[in-house]
Amino acid sequence: MGASLQPNVWAQIQRYGIETEPLPVVEGLRQAVVSGGRIVDLSDDDVARAIQLLDQFCSPGTTLFPEPYTPDWDPDPEGIGDRSFREQLNSVKADPVLYDWLESMCCAVAFGPLDKSAVTARHIDDYLNSGSR
Repeated sequence: MGASLQPNVWAQIQRYGIETEPLPVVEGLRQAVVSGGRIVDLSDDDVARAIQLLDQFCSPGTTLFPEPYTPDWDPDPEGIGDRSFREQLNSVKADPVLYDWLESMCCAVAFGPLDKSAVTARHIDDYLNSGSR
């Protein structure tokens, strides 16, 4: 359901009392991304900047989905609800390594190829009803 732009998932988890567990923190945890055909280790500052980029990518969701428990959309003058992950990614300007990290995060939650995967639930509905599967 277009998890990347739906900011109210945590509210739903709390509402329904779904049990969660924190991921264990491994001492010396390292993050890396394949960028430019090579593995690039990310510093703590790189990871912080990447998280900020992910937050920027997901930020339209707070206006598109202001109420987590209703199927209603707020106005979408930019047409984000009609975009695929790839189309939304194309709007992002970032350092190439951080862009590749963001793209990998999108791949982790996409329902298929990024050019056919919904960045929001609205795109899923349109795609399923179009007969172009």
